[in-house]
Amino acid sequence: MDCEVDLSGSEVTTRTGVDETGYEWTRYWATVAGGVYLAAAPETVQQAPKVQFQEIIHDGLVGADYLDRFRTTFDVTGARLFLEPSETEL
Repeated sequence: MDCEVDLSGSEVTTRTGVDETGYEWTRYWATVAGGVYLAAAPETVQQAPKVQFQEIIHDGLVGADYLDRFRTTFDVTGARLFLEPSETEL
């Protein structure tokens, strides 16, 4: 999902570098207009988040700014992530 962000826009911060494996990367940071939420759970919305875009092998990553709003439980065997509202989000 591109969140309708123009990566060449003046409001986007761009950085390049090389990771520990020698892979050359380009990362882009921008604030998304509107909200971002898990597809099956619109109540998990985060309004106007600052997000990072980068070509990676995964479909996407969920950042700490998003997850810090929840009590998280990782079910590694079942390949699931459970999110519960944190005390501050209730």
